[in-house]
Amino acid sequence: MSYRLITTWYGSFILDENGVVDKILFPRDIEEVVERLIMLRGGDVLEEEKALRERYVDQEIMVYENRLLKLGNVKLSEGLPDISLNDKFAEYGFSKEFLQKCIMEYSRRLTSEQAARDRYVSQTISALDDIIKTINLLAERLREWYSIHFPELSSDIEDHEEFARIVYEYGDYESIKNNLERFRDVVSSGAPISQEDIEMIRTFAKHLLDTIELRKKLQEYLESLMKDIAPNLTHLVGAPLAARLIAQAGGLEKLARLPASTIQVLGAEKALFRHLRKGSRPPKHGIIFVHPYVHGSPRWQRGKIARALATKIAIAARADAYTKQFIGEKLKEDFEKRVAEIKEKYRNPPPRPKREKKHKQRRSKKVPRR
Repeated sequence: MSYRLITTWYGSFILDENGVVDKILFPRDIEEVVERLIMLRGGDVLEEEKALRERYVDQEIMVYENRLLKLGNVKLSEGLPDISLNDKFAEYGFSKEFLQKCIMEYSRRLTSEQAARDRYVSQTISALDDIIKTINLLAERLREWYSIHFPELSSDIEDHEEFARIVYEYGDYESIKNNLERFRDVVSSGAPISQEDIEMIRTFAKHLLDTIELRKKLQEYLESLMKDIAPNLTHLVGAPLAARLIAQAGGLEKLARLPASTIQVLGAEKALFRHLRKGSRPPKHGIIFVHPYVHGSPRWQRGKIARALATKIAIAARADAYTKQFIGEKLKEDFEKRVAEIKEKYRNPPPRPKREKKHKQRRSKKVPRR
């Protein structure tokens, strides 16, 4: 005999072809019910479901949700259950008023949690921007400072982290020359340096290395955060751009409510207002310009690619905010296909319109009065 495991908002049930054969109801407490609904939304398996599975450990159990595969030794059905228990709560002692209170509390918790997660995204991407600016400032100062002693090192090493690591690990010119093969034949034109000076510079270089390490940790944290909050959007455009879009819109749900045309110019508000007030050219893109397919394309293709990207971003944001279904792979594939079509169709630049030259009228010379 085959059994089915189904969970509703008020309990978990085991059914056979005749109906309910076993059940574990949720406590008649609003907080307890809401907590379980949030766990279901997060893809967790409830204790009630585990307990029912244990009772029928030797039986074949059919489930209808991917999350229940974690129970082990269950079979996932491709269809939907042929019986609904959601509207039969009164038969099990739950009132309509209790359901309404649960819905209100569930909505409040979701709104509060989503708003908090959105703020974490906004603060993380802002912190990352600040760290990057700090790294550039510190690296520039370290290069100028160390170039007094060994200017050739700065011109030879472009990467900030590699430069700081060499300075920190080896210190002065002689030590670098003796330990690194690539600098054996380099003759420095810099000034001598005291031990006190080199120790201070090495301390500064260590601080720069620590800041670079902090940037890496922030990037990893942002990647993890965005995959949890907006997996579709992150898969489509990457974690940094996805975070900037959410921060710019004021939250994931606000981004999901925006039309694609607004998403396309999100972050270019000044240029848009200038267009509306003074009649200048409208912006073709906002912060989505940083996407490699947009900024890496010829100017006459960027607007069309930005429009295609904004359309997919709108769909991804709505999926992340409402349906919670992962469609990121399909969205990315469709977008890349559209980019290929644009690049093929608009391979050559359109002819620029000829501007008519304005002929200045010659001013008549004034005849001096006699």
